[in-house]
Amino acid sequence: MFGRCPDGSTIAAGLAILILSTAGGGSAVARQPQEAGATVSGQVLVAGTGAAVKRAAVRLTGGTPPPPSERGPEVRLQLITPGGRGSGSRPPWLLLREVMTDDEGRFEITALPAGRYSVAVQPTPELLRPASQTIDVAAGASASLTIQVERGGVITGRVLDRGGDPIVRAQVAVYRRESQLGSLRLVSSTSGASATTDDRGQFRLYGLESGEHLVQASYAPPPTGMDPEARERQVRLGFVPTFYPSTPDLDAAQAITVTPGRETSGIDVTLVRATLVTISGRATDSGGRPLSGPPDSLVTLVSAREPYRSPPGATTRWNGGAFVIRDVPPGRYRLTAATGRGPESGGGPREAAYLEITAGSDEMTVDIRTNTGATIAGRVVVEGTAPEREAAAAVPKSPSRVRVSARPIDMTYSPAFSIGTGVEVSDDLAFSLTGLRGPLVPWAAAPRMALKSVTHGGRDILATGLTLAGTERIDGVTITLTAEVGIIDGIVTTPAGDPAFAWVVVFPDDASRWFPHSPFVHVTATRQVASTAPTRQGEAPPGPAPAPSPLSRQAGAFTTPRLLPGRYLVAAGPFTGGPSGSRPPATDRASLERLRAGATLADVAAGETVTVRLQIPK
Repeated sequence: MFGRCPDGSTIAAGLAILILSTAGGGSAVARQPQEAGATVSGQVLVAGTGAAVKRAAVRLTGGTPPPPSERGPEVRLQLITPGGRGSGSRPPWLLLREVMTDDEGRFEITALPAGRYSVAVQPTPELLRPASQTIDVAAGASASLTIQVERGGVITGRVLDRGGDPIVRAQVAVYRRESQLGSLRLVSSTSGASATTDDRGQFRLYGLESGEHLVQASYAPPPTGMDPEARERQVRLGFVPTFYPSTPDLDAAQAITVTPGRETSGIDVTLVRATLVTISGRATDSGGRPLSGPPDSLVTLVSAREPYRSPPGATTRWNGGAFVIRDVPPGRYRLTAATGRGPESGGGPREAAYLEITAGSDEMTVDIRTNTGATIAGRVVVEGTAPEREAAAAVPKSPSRVRVSARPIDMTYSPAFSIGTGVEVSDDLAFSLTGLRGPLVPWAAAPRMALKSVTHGGRDILATGLTLAGTERIDGVTITLTAEVGIIDGIVTTPAGDPAFAWVVVFPDDASRWFPHSPFVHVTATRQVASTAPTRQGEAPPGPAPAPSPLSRQAGAFTTPRLLPGRYLVAAGPFTGGPSGSRPPATDRASLERLRAGATLADVAAGETVTVRLQIPK
């Protein structure tokens, strides 16, 4: 069983090994809590029925850091998981405990030091994961809580052919349209989000969250035992992946509204038939040599709309650099190829390639050749005050150094995709990015500055990016940063006037700046508790330097990153769970349009802080 730590890293319950180290070298002994013996207990029940939730994982994280005067040497705690060394470190006062509920749904965690803890529950798949709860416990005391979990929604139906006969052993999956960094993506739902039809063609999908879901069915017939060469000469008519009620087109799919604890029945999917085609060709490296190795690691074909799925029933044959992919339904795909991996490529493929292709009703011949990646070169321009420009162009040790990287445009994974490695600019603010492949946009960041534009050939490419095959060299890219910035901060309250733990979306009033990966759209979260960190003196940067207001240190407060001057809309909404269990709010164009009506308007000027007060809706 796996869980999420507060910073988003993953640990395996019961299998994490803790390694101690000190920041300054030498040895150290982890501080042991001086007070222990507190207990957190409780019961997990099904909402509405009160039934006990057995075998639920209850995860407790938290603790209270000692005051700075008692911390001593900095001791860090490294997590080692079954998948390898963890990416983060933990201070020794941060506890991670996990237990399972018994047959009565009860749990107990003992020998805890005093502190504040977050309690999260992962129930069995038919139940929905509830929001985490925060609890304070004193030294030697006991604290108890009852956690209610809801039953997930259920979708039932059948998979049929066009004659109304059942399809046995069809695969059925449920998806959500989810907004990720401004783009709508098809995302697989969790838990019981897939099923296989029985002998009557029936399926049951369970453990579904509330909201709109798409149901898709597919069918791959079992192998026939036919001679491979004879099979390749046969033109096949097969079923294509079909959304409810009967369409292969994602945009025409009909969404089903799911309510927790309720069953939506009669969702029958009629599979669509189409001619299945063959895609064949040769895969070579940049020197013209045939690729060699396991076929599934050399050439892959995935859906352009569902990048984690290969066509159901499609098979690949490999013969000395030649490949044949059979039984491919019509549609848009990404054909990729990759060579072996090595340390010189940072663990990625030494060479790779991908092509966007569209399969119709005719066979296709496509040759694919790997490459080492494209190059983008140019300069960074820093606007603003003279001291800021000088600091940005200073030696690499400057606190205002500029770092340039490439970011993906569409957030879809491909084995051949590469954004290269970020670099720091040279003394004259020139940069060169290498090893690039795919749809991406150059990006720059520096302390106390905001990204303003990325131009090439006289046009701003922030919204469109560049699509690179991997063999190009693109010169003359200009990335503009500015130190003329402002910020928005404020506080979010509940209808009762209490501090709210909420998402805050800040976006331009100008809708032309609403595009996927827009640097002008920001999502942040309010503080759970008030900040007690002392204000550091003598660190104000030269030039316009907006500072958060005192209000931003309170519980329920937020502060944006530095913003370009202009008119912004600010909207707030409640978390649906704890920080690790709540998805960020949607920021695609349609979702921002819906937020606009209830948003607060703020005019941001360079060097200024705009303070707003928001209330989450009832």
